[in-house]
Amino acid sequence: MRMRRYFFGWAALALAGFLAAGCVSTHRAELEQGSASANAALAAGEYEKAMASYRDLVFKNPKDEKLKSEYRETVEAVKQSADRAYLQKNYARAGRVYGVLVANFSDFSVAGRLSFTRLALEKKLKECRTALGAVQYEQEMRSGNYERALGICQALAKDYPGDVELASACVRAENEVKAAGDKARAEADFSRAGIIYAMLLRNYGSFKSLPPRVTFSQADLAKSMAGCRDVLTKKGLAEYRKGNLTAAIAVWESLLSFDPDNAEIKKAVETARAQAGKLIKK
Repeated sequence: MRMRRYFFGWAALALAGFLAAGCVSTHRAELEQGSASANAALAAGEYEKAMASYRDLVFKNPKDEKLKSEYRETVEAVKQSADRAYLQKNYARAGRVYGVLVANFSDFSVAGRLSFTRLALEKKLKECRTALGAVQYEQEMRSGNYERALGICQALAKDYPGDVELASACVRAENEVKAAGDKARAEADFSRAGIIYAMLLRNYGSFKSLPPRVTFSQADLAKSMAGCRDVLTKKGLAEYRKGNLTAAIAVWESLLSFDPDNAEIKKAVETARAQAGKLIKK
């Protein structure tokens, strides 16, 4: 009887040990599978997924130093990827990766000490955004998309309100756009000039308080816009009196492109169109 109890006791201990070893083996296999998945995501450039995978593994296994080390190495690898893109002047890519690192920085505390700080990441992110913004600004200016160009500057100045250099860049941009309007007016392209002046008037409130001050006032813009309006009104009227109804309509519609609420010109266009329609019927 005593022998039987001894045998069963030994068997139970052996079984427990076997099961425990099996659990450890299974757990280690799961960790290795998780690490492999995270490394595959890292190799594929899926940085957020790679870091999230390691983060979850470390949170579930807070005492596993090997996992913490792998998590830290992964985060460092992601940072190095951003640095390489930055050196290659691929500011869009670098900015995206720095942004991911900033957004997830609070999770990195469990990984141990890193070679960089959150402040350093934010500085790099800002540099990428401003460099990319400068490129986009130049592209929009060359294309004549002045409102989009100003929008890029204003967005950056809003995100970094204390940056005097950015504010000054915005003011230079606005002066440059105003100069483009003046140039169009000097070349007798009154419709284009009017569109630029009207756009600057709409956006004046967003940059009037920026240091240093712009070289023009709202009154200056309104006066310039009024000059374009007067020239096009008279030009359209001259064509109308000569019987050139199509030309008159085209001139007045170019005026409405920057002064769409001008009731007098709307009425003139309606009248000219009605008369043109009658001539066609005859």
